Amino acid sequence: MVITFEVEREGYTRGQVYAPITVGELREFLEQYEDDTLIFLSHDRGYTYGTLRLSEVEESWEVEDD
Repeated sequence: MVITFEVEREGYTRGQVYAPITVGELREFLEQYEDDTLIFLSHDRGYTYGTLRLSEVEESWEVEDD
């Protein structure tokens, strides 16, 4: 099993992104999958792909405004 999130570029700042999901929503969604399920990100309607890497997570307390 593989999960692919089709993601679109929505803005140039976090403040321009409409309705991002919460950790709780993501956790609830992922509960239906086995722990070894791979997750990919699809960009440009499947033209390019990427992935999430825990080593690349950046935490911030601020949300940028437009």
